[in-house]
Amino acid sequence: QEDNAAHIYMDPGSDNILIQNNYIHDYITGGYSGNAANGIIIFGSQPYSGGMNITIQNNEIYGNLIQAIYYKHSQVSDLTSMTIIKNNLIHTTGNRSVTLSRDRVQFTNNVIYGGTIGLTLFIAAGPGAANDTYVSHNTILAQTGISITDQQYRTIIRDNIISDVTTTQDDRGIGVWHYGAASDTSNTTIDHTLVYSAATTATIFVPGSGFVTVGALPSSISGRVGNLASTP
Repeated sequence: QEDNAAHIYMDPGSDNILIQNNYIHDYITGGYSGNAANGIIIFGSQPYSGGMNITIQNNEIYGNLIQAIYYKHSQVSDLTSMTIIKNNLIHTTGNRSVTLSRDRVQFTNNVIYGGTIGLTLFIAAGPGAANDTYVSHNTILAQTGISITDQQYRTIIRDNIISDVTTTQDDRGIGVWHYGAASDTSNTTIDHTLVYSAATTATIFVPGSGFVTVGALPSSISGRVGNLASTP
C-alpha cells in the first residue's frame, strides 16, 4: 500500500474543485502511482488570491483504504479559500478515516464508522496546519473520535455524536493535544456534542487538565454547554 496514491488525487495548485456523488472503495494494486491506498488525496495548496476552494460532498467512501480523505502539506491559508467536506458516508478499515492539514475547513453532516480514528487535524511538513476548522452535525463511531494534534487553533466542535469509543489511551473521544504543554491555549470550542464510551467517562483530553469528562471541561475550552455522555 502506498501512502501517496489515491483514487482521486489533486496536485498542488488545483482550484475550484467539486467531488460529489461517487462510490470510492478499496485499494487498487499496480496502478500508475503504485497502489491506490487512499480514497481522496489533496496534496498541498498555494497561498494565492482565490485559494483552493474544494467541495467534497455526497460521496460514499469505504472498504480497505488507509484513509478516506487525506489533505496534506498545505500552505498558509489566504483567508479567502474554503474547503467543504459534507454529507459523506465513510466506512473504512484503515487507521484514520479523515486526516486534514488545512486551515478553514467546514466538516459537516458526515457519517463515519469503522476506522480507528474518525477525524485527525494535524500539522504536515511546511507551514500548513488545520486552524479554524468547523466540525458540526457529524456522527463518528470509532475507537477514537477526533484527534487535534500539534496545537491547532480555534477548532469548533458543535452538535456532533461521537460514540463507540473503545480506547482508554491517548485521544479517546476528543483529544486536544499540544505535546509537552503545561496549559491549553488552543481556543477550542466544544458544545452540544455527545461523547460516549463504555470503557471510560473521561473521554476528552486537554493540556494541563489531562483526561476529563464532558461535564468537567476546563475554562480554556470555550462553549462547554449542552454536552452529553449518555448512550446515543
